[in-house]
Amino acid sequence: VADVEDIGSLGDAFEAGPTQLTEVTDEGGKEDAGRKLLNRVKFGADSILYFPFIYGAAKGVGKVAKFGKDLAFSSSKIDKAINTAAGVVRPTSNKPEAMFLAKNRENARKAADANFAMEQVKRIDKEVGKMFPSIKSFFNKTLREDQKKAQEVFFKDLKEMMFEGDLSKPVGNTKIINKLKKQMNDGGLGKDSQKNIFDAVYNSRKQFVNMLETIREGSTAKVMLPKDLRNMPGLMGDRVKMMIGNTYKVFENPYTDSLVGYKPTDQSINKVKGILQRHAAKHGRDLTEDQLDYRINEILESVTKFTRKTQLPSFKITNPSVAAKTPDIRKSFVQTLSKKNRNGVPATEIIGKGSKAFRELFGEVDDARDSIYSGMGLLSNLARRTEFIDDVLKANEEAIEKGTRRLFYGDKNEAIKQLGAGGLNKIVSLDEALEPMFKDGVLVNRLKNLYTTEEIANSFEAVNNISKFFVGPYDNKAAQGFSDAYKYLFLYPKAGAQVAKTVLSPTTHVRNFLSASAFSLANGTLFTNPKLVKDAVSKAIKSVQLGMRSPEAMREYRELLELGVVNTNTKMGDYQSLLRDIDLNTDGGFTTSVFKKMLRRLNKLTEPAQAAYTMEDDIYKIYNFHVEKERLGQAYLKAGVKRTEKQLKEEAADIVRNTVPNYAYVSD
Repeated sequence: VADVEDIGSLGDAFEAGPTQLTEVTDEGGKEDAGRKLLNRVKFGADSILYFPFIYGAAKGVGKVAKFGKDLAFSSSKIDKAINTAAGVVRPTSNKPEAMFLAKNRENARKAADANFAMEQVKRIDKEVGKMFPSIKSFFNKTLREDQKKAQEVFFKDLKEMMFEGDLSKPVGNTKIINKLKKQMNDGGLGKDSQKNIFDAVYNSRKQFVNMLETIREGSTAKVMLPKDLRNMPGLMGDRVKMMIGNTYKVFENPYTDSLVGYKPTDQSINKVKGILQRHAAKHGRDLTEDQLDYRINEILESVTKFTRKTQLPSFKITNPSVAAKTPDIRKSFVQTLSKKNRNGVPATEIIGKGSKAFRELFGEVDDARDSIYSGMGLLSNLARRTEFIDDVLKANEEAIEKGTRRLFYGDKNEAIKQLGAGGLNKIVSLDEALEPMFKDGVLVNRLKNLYTTEEIANSFEAVNNISKFFVGPYDNKAAQGFSDAYKYLFLYPKAGAQVAKTVLSPTTHVRNFLSASAFSLANGTLFTNPKLVKDAVSKAIKSVQLGMRSPEAMREYRELLELGVVNTNTKMGDYQSLLRDIDLNTDGGFTTSVFKKMLRRLNKLTEPAQAAYTMEDDIYKIYNFHVEKERLGQAYLKAGVKRTEKQLKEEAADIVRNTVPNYAYVSD
């Protein structure tokens, strides 16, 4: 410090204390010189007050850098506190790196599956739009209604074809194929357009099979669904097709099993009330209107996609029998028949779709597009969770081979010894911690009888404890009141302001583009081999998501999604996380409040702007990926080191993930 008087001391800041500096006149002489020397002494003495904090912070950073993940397993409370503090800013938070990377891969694979479903539905919509152009019937209500009915029939027939026969084999029902061809011919669709629609259906069938095989393989071919299903001839039985093909509005969100804002029509409610009334009368009961309303609410609130034994949608209902041994019974959506299969194993055969009145109550949708979205969402959750478990078990096996600390231990005493950190880390059973993950009975628990720390067990599900602290859910009414006030008075207005200042601001779009350019410049990928730059730009433009691209470009984009290169914009990631905090994510999960409805509509209206904002970021990330991959390939070739195409892609993706802003690497 050259001029201590200009900077000042803590004594100056508080205008009191022994370290307050003496005024200097700058007139020179012994007195001024003496005052300057004394001020320098005071300034030095002042630093003694905050030097321990600087020293402590430096030592803490040193510990994090030197010991890294071992801090979490130290028996020192100071080390444990340093590790907890470091977790606030560390991308992995307090998760082991293997768990963090496996979770990122799971999320990336789900994003790729969602992109695949979106592509197939958009291709169908584009071609069907040619068959039923709304402009022609704008001034003709009768024609418009006829077209609407014809379109509904077409989508229903398309769904029938999608789930016809064994999904692992070509469609053998020529009757439904010919019916669809006639509808398309009558609608004026040419051969190319017809091929696009059929390809979307065939691609969806193939993807369903691929994900089901992933679930089976991950379960070591022991458990996918119940025993009767495993022994059925062919890959796809009626039950599996019922599970992924039947869609109901009551399950608006394909990733949750709860009622989320769907309201049945009065007509469908009254039909079910009539059935309940007649059924109760047979058992000597006369239900009042209030009792019927109670039963309808009971049915809608208890409806679930999966029942543990059958893996079919079901609902709970009060048994109307007098002195019934089971006051509550669970009913399946469909009609089933108990029997034995060819191996003599007890099985349940589906013999019908179930009551039409109940299907209407739950909002049955006979539309191939909904089945694609719903089926892909459901199987994606199961398949990618299976692969996630594969990844963490593989990391555990590698640790065993290397003789390093594992993630999980089969013996609790050994887990305490290796992971307990002298009692600072709580050791838990994965059987108990992960019970909700396997509650549906679809996935086998390959982590059974293993023990780990509570922090590692919690990292199986993304839980932001800070967010949860503010937004609940809470059982306590007072706490829930504070939580609601925080959401409605702060988070909702923040969400509206954030979308306005981010994706709806032209200035922010320009800044987003310039920021991506700056990172490419800093990474040295802009001014390199001109031919390499040209090729990388061309590839980025072809595969970036700007409307519908070619099937090849869409496949390449999905590969980049799985590698974690694209769709990781930090601003959009922050915005989407905010929407999840207020239960307003685009996948569903919102209630019926007026403000939420308004924000949801705003979110839908701004989707093109959101897509453009993500595209601006993606195009540079794809460009950087191709430049890095090509440079790595050339460098390895020059050094005489062999690398596969897959290895080059993974290394290039790792560089881009770590050198360009990436929301996946933001701590919880």
